[in-house]
Amino acid sequence: MSFRARLETDNHKVFPLLLPDGTTGGKGLLAFIIPLELLCRGEVEPKVRNWFETLKHDQPLCELVQPLLRSWYDGHWNYQFDEYDRYLQNYIHAPMTEAAFSEIRTLNNRWSNTQALCTSTKELLLLLTSEDRTETWWYHPQATLLELPILINTIEHAEKGSATAVRICFM
Repeated sequence: MSFRARLETDNHKVFPLLLPDGTTGGKGLLAFIIPLELLCRGEVEPKVRNWFETLKHDQPLCELVQPLLRSWYDGHWNYQFDEYDRYLQNYIHAPMTEAAFSEIRTLNNRWSNTQALCTSTKELLLLLTSEDRTETWWYHPQATLLELPILINTIEHAEKGSATAVRICFM
């Protein structure tokens, strides 16, 4: 399955994350974001936690990446805040907890400030490139390190177009 990402802006513009070959990226980014979010919720297996603990920064990793984690959503999300039971019927193999579900609420909560998201993503990219990292099911250097700079460039492009808040939609 292939996931495509697009950046949506608060001034109603949409920018796909275009790869150098002209296709839309997102798979490598989403593969990395999901376990990162699970880590920050405390819902990740030790192997994943140990890998992320190698990323050393002045501030805790989960604080650093909050703008990124707050900004993304599944473009197929169509649940109201009180529809956890209906959600469970559709996601029986990998459901999120009811507490996590209730935090999502609406897409209106998914916006991140462009400057904060750009800065956070740049810092994350620096951490990932500061030394060789072991390839895993969630981190593929060829994909992750390709798509993070594209995300940064797309955010900067949106900012030049007067966007002050963005969110990332994966479809």
